[in-house]
Amino acid sequence: MTDLLARTIFGLLWFAFAAMRIYYQKQAGPEQRRLYTKREGALMAVIRVVLALPFMLVISLYPFWPRPVAWAGFHLPSAVRILGAGLMLAGLLLCWWVNASLGRNFSGTLALRADHKLIQHGPYRWVRHPMYASFLVFMAGMLLLTANWFVGVLPIAIVLFVMINRTPKEEAMMLERFGDEYRNVMLRTGRFLPRLRS
Repeated sequence: MTDLLARTIFGLLWFAFAAMRIYYQKQAGPEQRRLYTKREGALMAVIRVVLALPFMLVISLYPFWPRPVAWAGFHLPSAVRILGAGLMLAGLLLCWWVNASLGRNFSGTLALRADHKLIQHGPYRWVRHPMYASFLVFMAGMLLLTANWFVGVLPIAIVLFVMINRTPKEEAMMLERFGDEYRNVMLRTGRFLPRLRS
């Protein structure tokens, strides 16, 4: 696989991912478009403004202008880069399924709507936080397809940090709102992957 072809595929999948996220963010309404909530803390806003937003700009330019991050490139066989494209596509489709299942219950921050519903269909039938899993699959694909440490590793690190710091707060928020109903969900679902049953 040539670098140009890899960047073309990457650009198509990246902009499809971004368009989908923007669409569902708009569907959720203006009250769900804040940078952070009190429950998350200001550190999350700093991460979004200082790390995530500039990184997304660089990533959006990468398909057209790879030179600024060429220093982070490394060699991978074409078969591995094709696998990366497959992972990006799988992550994109999984993220679409998650967002479609959430509908107007989607929020990019730790916030619940006044009429928030506890979603238990789609991927939420098996996993409590499938959005994070979809991000990791997509970003692992980014790393392999681009064969670039900067493009692939930084977003994985950011998502892992968010997962570690936000998930306990998110689950506490859900328990506060939904009580025993959410406790039952916790008993039968995995946190990030489906629970293995004997």
